[in-house]
Amino acid sequence: MKVGTNVKDITHPELMRDNPVVHDPLFAKVIVYDDGDTVVAIICVDVMSLYFHEGSLGIDGPEKYKRLGIDHTFLNCTHTHSDARGSWTDAWRKNARRLIDEAVEAAYADRVPVSLHAGRAPSYIGSNRYGEPFTQVSVPWVNTLEARNENGQPIAILFEYAAHPVITIEVPEISADYPAYAVRRISDELGDSVVPMFALGCAGNCNGDPVGFSITSGWHEKAEEAGRKLGDAVLTATRNGTVLTASKFTFRTQSVMLPLRVPDQAEWEWKVGRAKTEYANDEWALKNLMVVKEIMKRGEQPMMEFQLSALTLGSEWMLVTMAAEMFSEYEVWLNAFAPFQFTMAWGYTNGRIGYIPSDLALAGSIKFPRLAAKRGLDGGVSAALNEVRSTTHEVNLPFAVGTQEILQNGIASLWEE
Repeated sequence: MKVGTNVKDITHPELMRDNPVVHDPLFAKVIVYDDGDTVVAIICVDVMSLYFHEGSLGIDGPEKYKRLGIDHTFLNCTHTHSDARGSWTDAWRKNARRLIDEAVEAAYADRVPVSLHAGRAPSYIGSNRYGEPFTQVSVPWVNTLEARNENGQPIAILFEYAAHPVITIEVPEISADYPAYAVRRISDELGDSVVPMFALGCAGNCNGDPVGFSITSGWHEKAEEAGRKLGDAVLTATRNGTVLTASKFTFRTQSVMLPLRVPDQAEWEWKVGRAKTEYANDEWALKNLMVVKEIMKRGEQPMMEFQLSALTLGSEWMLVTMAAEMFSEYEVWLNAFAPFQFTMAWGYTNGRIGYIPSDLALAGSIKFPRLAAKRGLDGGVSAALNEVRSTTHEVNLPFAVGTQEILQNGIASLWEE
C-alpha cells in the first residue's frame, strides 16, 4: 500500500466580494491510496457544498483524475457554515478548482509505502437537533484511518465525525469551525508533517454543540473547546489503532430508487397557506405545489434515483458514501450490521441533494406536521429539509416512509456481493 498527501489553502478572500475577514483558513486536503492495482483519491474541502461539474463550486474531478491514474474519487465537504459562500466570485471558484486539482496531482506524485491502521474512540461534541417524536440518535464516536510510513511514523490521519460544523455560524468571519480546532490539536501533538483530514459523517440531524444560534458570544472559543475534545479522541483512536492486514481495495456502487411522498388534500392546502402567508407568496413554492396538485390528481408515485458507493479492505474496513445529508441512524445502523471490524459512513460526498431522514422522522413529520415545521424539520416551504427533486417528475417532494429500509438493503448489497 502507498499513500500520498497534499494540502492547499483555498481561502483567498482577496478573490471574494467585499474581501471578508478570515478567522481561520479553509483548506482542501487530499489523500491518495494506491494498493498497486486500484488508486483512490479522497478529497476533503472546508466548504458547505461542492459538486462535480456543477453547483456551488464544481470541479471536473473523476474523469480528469482518471486520466492521471486515479480510479475512484471521493469528494467530501466538511460542511462548515462559515465558508463565506455568499461572497464567492467566479475568480474565487476558478482558483479553488485549480488548487484542488494541484493538490490531487501532488498527492498522487508523492506516494510512499505505508501501513494502514483503523481506530475508533468515544466522542461527544454533538447533539441531535430535533428530538422526540422525530429522532434521538447521534453518533457517539470518531472513526480514524491512519497511514504510517515504513519507520512506523504517522503521515496522514483521515478522521470522521457526525455533527454539523455550525458552532461559528453567527460569526461574520471565515472559519472551518470545530474541525479546524480538531486538526490543530492533532498537529500540536504530532507535528506539522502529519496531515489530519476531517470528513463529515451522517450528520443530517446532529449539530456541533452548542450551535451558534443558541449562544450570544464566544463562538470560536466554543468551537475550539469542541474541536480540541474531538482532536483528543482522534489521538486516542490512533494510539489504540489496529493494523489492517488486507492489502487490496474493492469498490462497489449501487443505485436504488427511493419513493417520494405525495401529500393529501389537507396537507397540500396547509402548504399553500404557508407559502402565501409565512413565506410572502413564495412563487417557486406555489408553482411547485401546483405541479404536486396534478400528481395528486393522477395518483402517481414519484421516485428518485440515489447512488450508494462503498470502498472496502477485505473484511476489516468499509467506507460507505452518500450524496446527501444523511440522518445519523444510517451510520449507527451500518456499524451494527455490517460484517466489518471497522466502518465509516459519510454523507456530503460527491454531491449534496438535501436531507435523507430516518423512517421515524418521516413518519413523525406526517403525524405532527406543525411540530415538524416549528422544529425546523421541514426547513420552510421552498427549501424543505426532507424535500428533493424527483427523477420522474420536475417537482420537489419529501421522501416517503420506507426510504430507510430501501437504503439499508441497498447498502447491505454492497457487502453481500
